[in-house]
Amino acid sequence: MHPSLHGIARRTLLLVVATATIVAASAAPALAAGQQYHGAQTHPLWSGVTVDEQERELQLLDDAGADSVRIDIGWASIEQTGKGRYSDSYVRRADEYFRRARAHGIKVIVSLSDSPCWASSSPDVGDCSGSWWSRGVQKWAPRNAADYADAAAWVANRWHADMAALEVWNEPNDTAYFRANDPLAEYSKLVKATYRPVKAVAPELPVVVGVVSWSDRPWLERMYDQGIAGNYDGISIHPYNEARDPDDPWLPQWKAYSFLSGVAWVRDLMVAKGDADKGLWLTEFGYSTCGTGSKDCVTADQQAEFTRDSFRIAAGWSYVRAAVVYNLRNIDDTPNSRLSQFGLVNHDFSPKPAYAAFKDALHTYYDGANATVAGTSGDAATGSTTGVEVSGGTVSVVEAPTGSVVTTTDSGVTGVKLTCEVKRGKRCRGQLKLRIAGSRTTVGSARFSIPAGKRLVRVKLTPRGRRKIARVGRLRVTVKILPRGASTRAKAARRSFLLARA
Repeated sequence: MHPSLHGIARRTLLLVVATATIVAASAAPALAAGQQYHGAQTHPLWSGVTVDEQERELQLLDDAGADSVRIDIGWASIEQTGKGRYSDSYVRRADEYFRRARAHGIKVIVSLSDSPCWASSSPDVGDCSGSWWSRGVQKWAPRNAADYADAAAWVANRWHADMAALEVWNEPNDTAYFRANDPLAEYSKLVKATYRPVKAVAPELPVVVGVVSWSDRPWLERMYDQGIAGNYDGISIHPYNEARDPDDPWLPQWKAYSFLSGVAWVRDLMVAKGDADKGLWLTEFGYSTCGTGSKDCVTADQQAEFTRDSFRIAAGWSYVRAAVVYNLRNIDDTPNSRLSQFGLVNHDFSPKPAYAAFKDALHTYYDGANATVAGTSGDAATGSTTGVEVSGGTVSVVEAPTGSVVTTTDSGVTGVKLTCEVKRGKRCRGQLKLRIAGSRTTVGSARFSIPAGKRLVRVKLTPRGRRKIARVGRLRVTVKILPRGASTRAKAARRSFLLARA
């Protein structure tokens, strides 16, 4: 199949004192609350990609600690010659890829798009016996949404055991990938036609819709107005950030082009529309090393820094179900092509600095696996403790399996469970600080004096801390235990916790 058939994708907290449980904002069928898939995009089924290249890409993902990969599957390739007439060669190739991904412990997010000529609504369909893809007819919506739904159900039925999610099309808000006389209405038809057939054959497989380029909240608002509620398990976006640091909130009027502000902006819409229980999937974000002097290009060192920062930020959003960087590998060697140079590694597999940053981010913020509590300074969220000497004994931050930091959005009170180890009759005294991870800004602090045993020490968040929770629904704070009266530069026990707003 001609590679043009596989379009290049570009782009409250509740206080539970008894158990000190973090209550996450959403849950998806494949993941526990607060967990995220984390990985990268590849294009293993494109024409010309060899089995050896597929394996090398999966090995790179495995080595980095990724648990997922996003790929594009072409409906036009599966049923190229007619409804129900499946391409043996394409299906066998996909079978082999899913088998290899399974061997690496990697789940696959499938983006299913591109209409076969026989199904396309393009006015230029013409003769479907020739190189019809050269006319771009595959980018048009199908004439009959049920045909796409049947294909999606077939894909889900065959490969659901190895899939993390099925995305309905790719970037329907961009005419480069989805065309129709009324794209919004036609895409909404696909959403409503697809959900039930897929769930009938794969009840546990998340069906994810939207899949929009950028954080396009206005387009998603209009999609909601089309009555798509109840026909999906999650919404996905591609929150590209041009060439800016992902920590840059950008101008308020340009939220759609900001990673930091755009994701929260879309999440606010979901909550307002009654979708607080639905996950938000970030199935593309990334930076292209296509040179300098352009709003869309970064240097290799910037790509590394921004990639790591993107995962740091995403790991702090409890409602995000997947964080997938685009792209694992450069599409080709064209040096100044934005689309070609998104890779974390070059086309010849030689690594860019971004690959090491990707690997470091996954192990730092996800510990190589899904976790609801992420440790700093190499600490894993496994229930370990770190002690520090304070007046009267040793105090440790307790990391229970369910998490140990809770808060309420109403009062802004945060509780941190501590263990005090002292001789009988003595008390542990010290100071507890809460800080936004990666920042020196303190959002809460408290002196404590507790007897031996486990105690929940309460800290009132500052207005800034409360605003952070209210705005993004997730706050990563670092807990510091300091000896009483000690300098803030003194050696301290540290832990990084994720706070989530229900």
